[in-house]
Amino acid sequence: MAATGTHSPCAAPLARSRNAPRRAAVLILVHVLLLAHIAQWWFTGRTLGPFEPSEAMEFSKHSVINVGLVVLLGGAAATALFGRFFCGWGCHVIALQDLCRALLLRVGIRPRPLRSRALAIVPVLAFAYMFLLPLLVRWHAGDALEPSGTSWTTDRFWSAFPSWGVALVTVLVCGFATVYLLGSKGFCTYACPYGALFGLADRLAPARIRVTDACERCGHCTRTCSSNVDVAREVATHGMVVDPGCMKTLDCVSACPTGALYYGLGRPALGVRRRRRAALSVREELALAGLFLATFLALRGLYGLVPFLLALGLAACAAGAGLVALRLRRRVDAGLPGLPLARDGRLLPAARVYAAVALGGALLVVHSGLVQLEGWRSARSFAAVEPLRASWFTDRRSALDPEQVAQARAVLAHGGRALALGLLSDRRRHSEVAWAGLVLGEEETFERHLARAIAASRNPAIPHLELGNHHRERGELERTLEHYRAALTADPTLEFAWPMFADVLRELDREQELLPALADAVERTPRRPALRALYAAELQGRGDLRAAGEQLRRALGDAPRDLTLRSRLADVPAARGERDACVSLMEEGVALAPGDPAALRVLAVTHLVLGEPGAAQEACRAAISLGDPQGEGARLMERIRRELAAQPDR
Repeated sequence: MAATGTHSPCAAPLARSRNAPRRAAVLILVHVLLLAHIAQWWFTGRTLGPFEPSEAMEFSKHSVINVGLVVLLGGAAATALFGRFFCGWGCHVIALQDLCRALLLRVGIRPRPLRSRALAIVPVLAFAYMFLLPLLVRWHAGDALEPSGTSWTTDRFWSAFPSWGVALVTVLVCGFATVYLLGSKGFCTYACPYGALFGLADRLAPARIRVTDACERCGHCTRTCSSNVDVAREVATHGMVVDPGCMKTLDCVSACPTGALYYGLGRPALGVRRRRRAALSVREELALAGLFLATFLALRGLYGLVPFLLALGLAACAAGAGLVALRLRRRVDAGLPGLPLARDGRLLPAARVYAAVALGGALLVVHSGLVQLEGWRSARSFAAVEPLRASWFTDRRSALDPEQVAQARAVLAHGGRALALGLLSDRRRHSEVAWAGLVLGEEETFERHLARAIAASRNPAIPHLELGNHHRERGELERTLEHYRAALTADPTLEFAWPMFADVLRELDREQELLPALADAVERTPRRPALRALYAAELQGRGDLRAAGEQLRRALGDAPRDLTLRSRLADVPAARGERDACVSLMEEGVALAPGDPAALRVLAVTHLVLGEPGAAQEACRAAISLGDPQGEGARLMERIRRELAAQPDR
């Protein structure tokens, strides 16, 4: 191992990484696969869930195992063995950051890493908030934490992602701005919650970058590294790279002029104490932490548009940019990559422009914070009003109490101020103000703000339904039908809304419009078994058993374990007197769910309906033998005995 000491300059020119083109090709392939995944969903209507670690939150919140959880845990396990290859060679955000770095280097700008201990804590806190806090809350509430089910496929793939505008801003901020302001891999270092888990797993990895005695301490490795790792110092001090931020791009290995660096097995970094140089003063670290926290709180969920990860990226960028502004205020030599702002204690002309931009950004953050504060007050007051929502348009509507009236007035005040201050429309505030107005008898306020909530929503189905219910209560059936139709056009999978739509059509004597509307909905969302079942019920009600059976068969193809669907499909051959086909369908359901007493009970009911109580009794006994904690099998057996007793003696 090379001795510890200062790194001597090397006369040889800086070598380019031979791994960079290979890694670029792999990252391009990752994006091609992502596009293929999207295309498969687009053309078939159903696909595997997003390969996105954030989807693992479904396990933290509801104990559901999905593709995102497998990606997160699989990536962590691979990292614990091989180091952070998963990040360096497979992350689409890394690809964006590396693209930005390459473009900046091409125009002569080298990103400078911001080495902050305060911001380095952010990924850990973000990971705890996303994945650990929900588990802790559920454990404290006494919820069962064991897996409750799986969810491998989805027909609502795009619902997991933001709108195109927000996605573009996310790319620009998390992929580009963080690199310019915070250095290469800036988002990974100071914002990415998954990086916290992978950084911890990397400490366990026996495979890492190591050094031989051939090292001449030239520093090429550090200058080539795109992960902000001081490779030369690490290998000189520890004989290997122990920094968990090392993404195993292997650029340093391929660029080493003496071939002293290699990727190999050996002692892991766990237990090795890293010696970090304090790059920033305590005062600067506190300023960074304060700027980050203030910006994050002001922007997180702003107007219902800024998602968690984007808020982290924006806050990190704001903190980095704010630090530059603070240094300029003290006339410290400072600047941005490729743009010096102060020199020899004197501000350069560009500093005035930067100061104006920074001031504008600060004012925007303060304004956003005020909007958020009023919105938070509105949401807090609306929590007392919201329970009225579920029963308002039913005969179970409860009487208002004075506290609810007071909170509704508070919603009108705070929500109204949030909307008046806001630069963009916010569907959440419009919905809150609308319902507060309705509770207080201001129907015009309800209609006006709910219409604005519709205009501001990506999926306006629910506000359309609510407006439709309002008009229905007033006897305005044409307007009711208009909103119901718009709701089901926006989201045809709202199964509970179709009977409401059908009722209004019947009241208007336009029932003939229901079947075409259902057919169109099924065509637009073909992988929704419950919707097909509704369509089949309507066809069956009109006597078209053949078409109804076809729709039920297709629905069962998407949900073969759905016993209700299977039973309804069995009703079709039963109505034709086709006993064998009916029983065969139910026996197939039992075979698909071995050990499930519910499937055997449904088979027993089928035999009973077909007038075969003996076969029903046999199936019911098999169901009871598998367990009958709720007594359902026993009740069914009693029903079968009564059926047998009622039969004449043979």
